[in-house]
Amino acid sequence: MSKRIASVVIVFAMMFVAVVPTMAQGGDDLEGELEIFSWWAGDEGPALEALIVEYNNLYPNVEVNNATVTGGSGVNARAVLKTRMLGGDPPDSFQVHAGQELIGTWVVADRMEDLTFLYEEQGWLDLFPAGLIDLMSYDGGIWSVPVNIHRSNVMWYVPGNLEAWGVEAPEDWDEFLAICPILMTKA
Repeated sequence: MSKRIASVVIVFAMMFVAVVPTMAQGGDDLEGELEIFSWWAGDEGPALEALIVEYNNLYPNVEVNNATVTGGSGVNARAVLKTRMLGGDPPDSFQVHAGQELIGTWVVADRMEDLTFLYEEQGWLDLFPAGLIDLMSYDGGIWSVPVNIHRSNVMWYVPGNLEAWGVEAPEDWDEFLAICPILMTKA
């Protein structure tokens, strides 16, 4: 069996994507190797290891190669990934941010495999929010599988300051925009 097997199960911190996925229902008949390419190390390392242990429990005859590239918050891994993808040696699955980081590079370059069939087979179309599926979709296909969602667009505030300024924490974007003029006078 090809080394590119069952690449769908492990997707981390942002997302991993399958280069050439094949999925079997039973784990005992699936064998071979699976390379997991990511930048999950340090604090994220135990989560990656836990996912690999779970994968090994499901597919005991598959040898998992943890191909983590550390450093630079993914910058080093992305450079290695680019070299491998362009050199014709793509990993079985790899970590990527949802949306244009994958679609605008490897999907439009026709280097990815459409995973829509897995969403249909596994019932994932009913499990993942439609907005998330839209983010991972392009040209009629779904191109990645989330295991967790990493958010960098988070805003923190000090509740006591909002109270002193006479505003309440906004519950949606429109409310946030409405209080911005007040917040700007307090800066």
